Order: sequence, then C-alpha cells, then structure tokens
Amino acid sequence: MNKFLKILFSLLAILMISIFAVIQEAKVVTAAPPAQAGPVNQLFVDATYNPQTKAYSIGGFTQEQLKQVGVTLPDQVLTLLGNFKQVTLKINGTTLDVLADEAKLATLNWDKASRTWLYGMIDNFSQMAPLDQQRAELWLEKADIQLVVRQSTEISKPLVVDLKTVLNVDVDKTGEVKVEGFDTGSKLPAQVTGLLDAAKVQNMTVCWSKGVLKNIVNGAEIPALTLYQEGVSVVDKAFGLKLGDLGQLFQSQLGASVAYGGGMHTDSQCGN
Repeated sequence: MNKFLKILFSLLAILMISIFAVIQEAKVVTAAPPAQAGPVNQLFVDATYNPQTKAYSIGGFTQEQLKQVGVTLPDQVLTLLGNFKQVTLKINGTTLDVLADEAKLATLNWDKASRTWLYGMIDNFSQMAPLDQQRAELWLEKADIQLVVRQSTEISKPLVVDLKTVLNVDVDKTGEVKVEGFDTGSKLPAQVTGLLDAAKVQNMTVCWSKGVLKNIVNGAEIPALTLYQEGVSVVDKAFGLKLGDLGQLFQSQLGASVAYGGGMHTDSQCGN
C-alpha cells in the first residue's frame, strides 16, 4: 500500500506544482478545440489545509499518514494556499483550468506546446529528477483530473483513481524499486526477488481493477484472481500488514508494467 501511495502522491506533487506555476505565470489563453478522443486517466484528489495549525490532509490521509510514506508539501505551496479559501485545478483533455475561491483564474490550452512549457516549470519548481516528457505525455495527454485544495479543519475526501495508462516499474536484482524513473526508496524482500529469479521472470504486467487482479508474466496471461475487501481486512489484521484504507484501494483501477533485472517493459494496457 505504501508504494501505491508514493506513486499517487508523486503525481499529486506534480499537480500542485502545476497550480503554483500557472498562477505565478498567469498564462491565460483561449480554449483549444475539443479533443477527438475522450479522457483515459481519471483522478480526483481532495486536499484540506489549516493555515492556523499548518496541518494538511490529502485524499483521505492525515498528515501523519502522509509522512510515513515520505510525502510532504513544499513551503512555497503551503504559503500560496494560505492566501485562498479554495484552489481548484481541472484538466479535461482540452484545457487546464485554475480556479481561486471558485472564481476562474487561468486557463491553459492542454496542447503539446503548453504541456512542454508546464513540464519545464515543474522541473524548475520541484526537487525531483527531470520529467520523462515522453512518459508524461502518455499520462497527461488524455486526462480527466481534478485537484481541490481547500481550507478546512476536516480530513479530506477519499481519492478516486481510474488509470488506464500503466506505470513503468523497474526492479533490479537487489530488489530496489523505481517507478517512472523515480527512486521510491523501497526494496523488495530477498524472498520475493528469489521467487522472481526462480520463476525466471523478466517482465510482467499487473492490472488491478476494484478487486480483480490480472497478471501477464513473460507474455503469458495468468488466470484472473478476485479479492474481496472483507477477506483482505481479516488477513491484514491477522498478520499486522497495516495496509491502510482498503476502501480506496478497492474503488481504484490502475496497472503496472514491471521489468525485473534489466528486462524490457511491454506495451500492455489495463482496463477497457
């Protein structure tokens, strides 16, 4: 579950930096013509922030839970958010819109040129490695994303995740895990890498859709497995796995292309 959260909050960091970049530049343009194909990757993120206590919550997770997976908000973002009751970012496949206190502030055409500009702004503002723009295009060219950051003492609403583009996950022979080129700081146990070696796994595609798990290993499809939230909760408590809020996981759809030990990624997709 921690890896799942790190992936989502890496994307969240990009979105929040996008808000900051667009507001700073105030780049207002005319909306482009509607895109021919509908959005594929859907994400709703609600975040709350208390300027008095400096406490924040993202996607139904408390500040303490976020710290446990290494997620913190940059000071620049917190300073910006303290000036507004609510900031909203919307990407609908055609435009990127920013609203401040429910009033429209800026619109950016969601075309290749604007996205390239935005990637550059993200690289400048963030302390992460430079974005792989080719991969970013797969994720964001067709997207339906809404990020709402609002002042409140309440915990934020749960995440809504429906991702069709698979994540590229690389695992080396020592178990070190990278997601989309970013070092997660996570490492698979030796028992797991031992199993991967024994099975001669080079690559696999893992698709999760609201409890249904599908796998393709070295090009061979494995029979689908259906998991049930109540049963997983029992196992979680029995073994002390601390999986967190399973409700969000069982309402989500996402997938990963996993390359092990220098193997190559596949072109497999998840979802319809």
